Amino acid sequence: MHTPAHARPIRTATRRAAAVAAVFLLTGCGVRVDSPPPTVPSPGPAEVARQDAATSATELAAAATAAGAAADATTREVLTRVADAARVHAEALGGVWEPWPGSGPGATAPPEETASETASTTPPAAGAQPADVLAALAAGAWQAWDAATSPDASTDGRAALLGAVALSRTHAATELAAALGEGPPDLPAGAPLATVPPAARDAVDAARYAYEVVAARSSGAQREACLERARSLATLAGRPGGTVYDVTGPLASPSPGLSPEATLAAEAELDLVTAFLAELDAAAPAERAELLAAALDAADRARAWGLRLPALP
Repeated sequence: MHTPAHARPIRTATRRAAAVAAVFLLTGCGVRVDSPPPTVPSPGPAEVARQDAATSATELAAAATAAGAAADATTREVLTRVADAARVHAEALGGVWEPWPGSGPGATAPPEETASETASTTPPAAGAQPADVLAALAAGAWQAWDAATSPDASTDGRAALLGAVALSRTHAATELAAALGEGPPDLPAGAPLATVPPAARDAVDAARYAYEVVAARSSGAQREACLERARSLATLAGRPGGTVYDVTGPLASPSPGLSPEATLAAEAELDLVTAFLAELDAAAPAERAELLAAALDAADRARAWGLRLPALP
């Protein structure tokens, strides 16, 4: 079809107007046609610690799942718990931050420029062995421990969260080492507190009373051990006379596989774990390591009674 000559300038002008309008629209949306590639803002120390913990949790979940595929039944059961706990940790930590989908934690350029880099810096989970998971758990336990006790630790509740992750990974590493027939790797160690923060005294005193109840229902070596623990908790709480607490709930509802007495003592220790972790954010940096060690000590005692710790104690 023949186009009249006078129509061509009109169409040309229309195309030019559309192009100019597109430029203005892009500029109005904050996108410039001559803009350089976007860059990732520099995170602060608290965000670096969070990102590192979330990344290791994500990688742990994948490695434990892969390693469990060919493991024996006992080891596979432990690795399944490791993977489940790691997923809980990753979600609680907010996941691995990516400036755009698929960019990966180390990306500093647009997706098309980071695809090969992301693939090369993220170790594949395929082919992971139980020993690899054990090493990653031990390294991850120290990573979370250092982040929780660092002077740069966040004061928005994240220090307590990182501390809980450290405890979970420490016990998971101990459990996996036992399943593999190996000695436990180098891990954080627990230690009792010399003085307790005022906000945690009620939990300490309640644990003291729980141990007195368990001692009254026990005999022999268990009775003596419970009385000794009750005395040390009374001293720590600074309340020698003590208070009588209602502990009928745990006695009436024992944990699976545990006696009512073991349940009461273990849950009292788990309450101490919660109380000590809750104080991490408010504590001075120099006191955080002591609080976290005390939380780990209480968690060790809960496990000694037969209680399996939750993913986030």
